[in-house]
Amino acid sequence: MLPILKIKIKYCISLGSFLLCNVFITALQAQSVKLLVKETLQKIESHLPALESYRQLAAAAQQNISLAKNTSVPDLTVGYQVNMATYNNITGMSYPGFLLPISGPPSLNNDINFVPGSAIGALVKWNPFTFGRRPAAIEKAEAQFKQANAAYNEQLFQYQYTAMNNYLQALYYKQVIKSVEASIERNKIGLEQSLVLAQNGLKAGIDTTQFQASIAQSEIDLLQAQRTYQQVLTELKWLTGTEAPNDKIILTDSFF
Repeated sequence: MLPILKIKIKYCISLGSFLLCNVFITALQAQSVKLLVKETLQKIESHLPALESYRQLAAAAQQNISLAKNTSVPDLTVGYQVNMATYNNITGMSYPGFLLPISGPPSLNNDINFVPGSAIGALVKWNPFTFGRRPAAIEKAEAQFKQANAAYNEQLFQYQYTAMNNYLQALYYKQVIKSVEASIERNKIGLEQSLVLAQNGLKAGIDTTQFQASIAQSEIDLLQAQRTYQQVLTELKWLTGTEAPNDKIILTDSFF
C-alpha cells in the first residue's frame, strides 16, 4: 500500500501546484492596468515589433559610415598555419595565395619521421590614392543613414499619432457610453411616469410611444458606442503591447 500512497501524494502535490498557478495567473489578469499618454508613447517606441525593422535598418546604415571611414587606414591580414607531416614533406610545405614555403623544396632523403611545421604570413594592403572615391563613399553612407533614420522617425510618428487618436477616441466614447446610459435611465423613468399618467387618463398615450422610441434609439446608440470603444481600445492595446483585458485598462489621462 506504500507505493500507492506515494503516487497519491505526488498527484495531490501536482494538482495543488497546478491550481495555485491558475489562481496566480487569474489574479494577474484581474489586476487593472493604468495607461498614461506618456507611457503610451514610450511603449510604442520600445515594444512595437513593426518599428524594429526600421530601427535595425537605421543601425545598419550607421555601421556603414564606420566601414566607409575604415578604408582610409591600411588593411592588415595575418595568417598562421600549423601542420604535421613527414620530414621530407614539411620542408617543402607551401600554401599558395598567402603563405610562402617554410624552407625550400622537399628533402632528397626519404625521411618518414613525423615532425611539426608552422608558417605565418602577413599581407598589408593600402590604396592612398582613390581619386575621391573614399570621400564619396563616406558621404553616401551618411546620406543613407539620414534617410533610414528619417524613415524610422516617420513611422514612429505615424504609430504615435494613431495611438494618440485611439486614446482620445477611447476617452470620448467612454463618456458617450456614460451619457447614453444616463439618457436611457431618464427615458425609462419618463416612460414609467407616462404610463401611470396615461392609465389614469391624465395624459395622452402618445408620450408613452415617444419614450419607447427614444429608449430603443438610445440602446442602438449605446451598442454602437460600445463597439467603437472596444475597437479603438483593442488597437491601442496592440500598439502598446498591453495584454490586459479591455475592461481592466484604465485611461488615467482625461481632458473631459
